[in-house]
Amino acid sequence: MLNGRPWKFGIEANYYIEKDEKTRPDFMLSFNISPVVENKLASLFD
Repeated sequence: MLNGRPWKFGIEANYYIEKDEKTRPDFMLSFNISPVVENKLASLFD
């Protein structure tokens, strides 16, 4: 928890089999950091 709020951390790797041109990358790395918040709409379905 940072400042009393939970956080979600993620790492994603993508490898591209097909590419448009030879100058395009073979793979991509993504780093995701997101705050976890309460879903207010979930109470509508209880």
